[in-house]
Amino acid sequence: MPEYKTFRLGDLFGNATRGKRLKSLDRIDGNLPFVTAGERDTGISAFIGNNVEVFQANTITIDMFGSAKYRNYSYGADDHIAVVHTESIEKHAVIYVTAAIHKVSHNSLWDYSNNFYAKDADALAISLPIDNDGNPDYGYMGNYIRELELKRLHKLETYLKAKGLEQYRLTSDEERLLANWRNGEVMYKIFRLGGDDGLFDIETPKRRFNANTVKFGGKYRYVARGERNNGVRGYITESTEYLNPANTISFGQDTATIFFQDKPYFTGDKIKVFTLKKHPLNRGISNFLIACMRKAFSNSGWGKTSFSVKVLESVSIHLPIDSSGNPDYSYMTDFIRIQQKLAIKDLVEWKNREIDAYKAVLADK
Repeated sequence: MPEYKTFRLGDLFGNATRGKRLKSLDRIDGNLPFVTAGERDTGISAFIGNNVEVFQANTITIDMFGSAKYRNYSYGADDHIAVVHTESIEKHAVIYVTAAIHKVSHNSLWDYSNNFYAKDADALAISLPIDNDGNPDYGYMGNYIRELELKRLHKLETYLKAKGLEQYRLTSDEERLLANWRNGEVMYKIFRLGGDDGLFDIETPKRRFNANTVKFGGKYRYVARGERNNGVRGYITESTEYLNPANTISFGQDTATIFFQDKPYFTGDKIKVFTLKKHPLNRGISNFLIACMRKAFSNSGWGKTSFSVKVLESVSIHLPIDSSGNPDYSYMTDFIRIQQKLAIKDLVEWKNREIDAYKAVLADK
């Protein structure tokens, strides 16, 4: 194990630079990522064409909340961002330094009333491994991150093979289906979500449990209206007579958060349950239906509307149909599988390039 030493960030990389404010209304559409405070999309709030200071790739940003992120691309930044100038350091070492910064800076001391600024970055003390001369050992840091990356790549490779996702090439039938879709040759029809002639039985669960009173750490999923983890807030154990069945869709009645649930679950007090009437619901079909439903509810969201069963039943979506005019669930399944293959293609090819690059490095040693 290496020895560690504490360094002042400003002494290592010079003074951090603070971005400049650019109001949302003043932003011009373009190609430059514009970084602001927040975790969503790693803080990128827009792509702009404004004449702003462009920060180089291979640098680190720290936002007003003390959240540090590595940037491997050029970008602009607003006044809630401090930029640490690590351009001259090898990228894997910079990733290590980013983690060391985040460990110290993201400590709940910084919030809306007490922002983290560039001067705070300069004074930040971080612990880094050192070489025999007592200097930061960037070589060790880079190799450490490379080893972690290689382990993750092998883990990813194992997962892709186990799930059959490395077979991303489209079959001739899939190519034909995709061409038909792109050429507008697929027939669609409007369907109501519920009611006698609707797609789903929409119900309020027999019993819904308040998150403030349940005891987490149980056996079954507890689904609430949040946006993370498919709405799964945790796991609880209650009477199984109140479990909602697997292979249904949970709907946040005042948030329009919509998720497929493939296992039995309890719910919070703001959830409706959608059960597909005339066809078994699997993940592929649910992905297609949920995409259509989210489009129908795109103007809804947190606190805007609270949907009753009656209102939900009246909402309509467009779906592809078969020769009998019924929802074409086979098409939906095939279409989602094609999209999965297209989505995984870049990931598989990137993974192969990265592993080949590591093998080449090892062969040179």
